[in-house]
Amino acid sequence: MPDDSTESRTCRSPDLVAAVSDDVNALSLSTKRPSTYLGISSVNAVMRVIMWIDPESSQHFSRAPDPQPLPKREKQPLPDNCSWSLQPPPSTAGHLEVNPMELTNAYFAYFHSFAPLLDEHLFRETVLVRKRSDPRWLALQNIVFALGSIAAYTADDTSHESYYLKARHYLSLDTLGNPHLETIQTLALMGGHYLHYMSQPNLAHSLMAVALRMATVLGLHKEFIGNQEAASQNSQRKFSVDLRRRIWWSLFCLDTWGYMTLGRPSMGRWGPGITAKLPHNHGNKELAFYALSLVENTRFCKIATQVGDALAASPIVSYQEMVSLDNQLVEWYDNLPPLLKDHEPSADPVSTTRTVMRWRYQSQRILLHRPVLLSYAMRRIPYVALRTEERYAIERCRMVANETIRDVASTTRLNQMTGWNAVWLLFQATLVPLLGLFIADGTATHAHATSDSCRNQVETAIVALERLENWSPTAKRTLEVVSRILETSQRPRHTSVGSCTSGSDTHTAGMSDQSATASSETSNTAPSIHTMDQTAVLSNAAFPSYQNIAPYIQPSPQQMLDYITWGDNNIWSSVQEDFYTQQPPAVGMFGQGQQYLKPLDHEPPAVGERAGVYDNGLETPNIVRF
Repeated sequence: MPDDSTESRTCRSPDLVAAVSDDVNALSLSTKRPSTYLGISSVNAVMRVIMWIDPESSQHFSRAPDPQPLPKREKQPLPDNCSWSLQPPPSTAGHLEVNPMELTNAYFAYFHSFAPLLDEHLFRETVLVRKRSDPRWLALQNIVFALGSIAAYTADDTSHESYYLKARHYLSLDTLGNPHLETIQTLALMGGHYLHYMSQPNLAHSLMAVALRMATVLGLHKEFIGNQEAASQNSQRKFSVDLRRRIWWSLFCLDTWGYMTLGRPSMGRWGPGITAKLPHNHGNKELAFYALSLVENTRFCKIATQVGDALAASPIVSYQEMVSLDNQLVEWYDNLPPLLKDHEPSADPVSTTRTVMRWRYQSQRILLHRPVLLSYAMRRIPYVALRTEERYAIERCRMVANETIRDVASTTRLNQMTGWNAVWLLFQATLVPLLGLFIADGTATHAHATSDSCRNQVETAIVALERLENWSPTAKRTLEVVSRILETSQRPRHTSVGSCTSGSDTHTAGMSDQSATASSETSNTAPSIHTMDQTAVLSNAAFPSYQNIAPYIQPSPQQMLDYITWGDNNIWSSVQEDFYTQQPPAVGMFGQGQQYLKPLDHEPPAVGERAGVYDNGLETPNIVRF
């Protein structure tokens, strides 16, 4: 349960550093219960499983030094080899002497293509004329300038904070009581972009909810019959209708991206009541790209919403549903227009947009399959004892994570938008091999499951994070966290038989002693909840039948979710008796009843191949795509 008595660890000041280590993104490496609810898709879920496998790791994490405040340095323009940069303003005058149009250009160059919820022509004209001074406009203008400042300078510059504080100053409860498109746009840019950049996802989550509710108050979620008739007669009316559509679906995408790694339910952002159409291309080449990008991002976010809601309802979805959702994701990516999929060099915003789209696609596939990896880790059973469906899900998770790490590490064209997203999505992918180092299962023969492979993947990510420090304010802290987790995984650990091992040797040392005691230990007492006794599981003398290993396989998904999200070890005190009962319930993580162990030499089907997996002569539909 979220700890409502614990002092909130979210940022209480606009200073960047104060927000870097909040408990939502787990960059504080805090071992305390989270102060807010986080589900199975969160970083916190992986950290809780690591501490379940290795309870002593929490002490190692708690000794991690607190991040030191970053020194504020003079503004640094982007490197000359980047496609767009600004000259730094005089340091004595700060952000006030920056040409507003330069910040506007930076915003539209890098942020607008992801969520084209502004009328670019009207916004530029209003900035140039400088006739408006109402709070609603000033709030919108300043949040755009804040994002423009982020896009224009390297991560150590903090001039964007001044613009954000100004924008926030012009918002109030009275503002929220008077719905307007500009207020929605301001809230969306704050909650959808800026606060995530500042590592304040809880506040971002709340502001996006307000923006969506305000949008429904104005009817942006509805497609009215009069829209088509009026649009066909008036080009200005056509653009107005299309802008409303762009605002709604931009809100939809921003909210989806923000909640993907929180594990919280979508709260109905998409459903039968949402009838707004997708935006259309009206001939302008630049507007056509924005419309195309938004349409494809919306299609992706609809699938991501299904994934998120399924995982919010149950940490492990049925195998059929998992395969269906994964196939939808793969089909979406395979059918992307060439402009948004090609790896050929291209100018911004095309290059930035398609790169981040690809990383989000990879990250969503990881999040879909990662709960199976977490379940496997918590149950402390050898890999060979898993059902084929579980192994496929775990292997897919590991393969996509490895692909993401190498993809991000090999990216050469960087800017603030790609760099910021690269750090966060790289962190998500790196958690998979980091967890693998704690599992250290010697029976896992998959290429990406070995300790050497996991360590190489993490080291590749560390090198990439070092390179990304100029592009993300959290890159340095993320590097520290990944390095600390890696260091913790490599330290000597004690096994249940008293041997001291490290890394991949954890489960191989003392095997002869374990073999000698396996039978008596299994028949009389349950092994330590934190110990994977592979020999006991594989020994025919100790386990002559499949029923004997069932007690190691079936903690319920709800129990797993409660431990991860409530953060309270005490809820497992009554569970452990049932967990090791000699009369286990039917085994089957995917709800298909009792199954037999699969052969050790199984081979996954080739890419795109539809194959049948046979369990004791019964064919189980299985569509695997790696």
